[in-house]
Amino acid sequence: MNLTSKKYGSSVIVNVEGRIDTNTAMEFGEQVNDLLDNVSLLTLDFTDVEYISSLGLRAILELQKRMLSQGAMKIVNANESVMDVFNMTGFSKILTIENA
Repeated sequence: MNLTSKKYGSSVIVNVEGRIDTNTAMEFGEQVNDLLDNVSLLTLDFTDVEYISSLGLRAILELQKRMLSQGAMKIVNANESVMDVFNMTGFSKILTIENA
């Protein structure tokens, strides 16, 4: 898993590449969380996310909880297999997801 980020005022866009799984979910959550001071909009770009596990979902849920207290979070460009996971788990109903 690899993360790159760009900050625009009080917004940050995080591009995620690879798998968010048992081996990477904790690191993913910690790295993104470290970017969130004074941020009111977090955008997670999942264009290059290949897979997400239950631990990855938990990390996303923790980020969502933090962002609800200080602004908003959205996920963009999730592929079909990641969307299947979001739909099966009900996360698609609690997350803001924008796909082209």
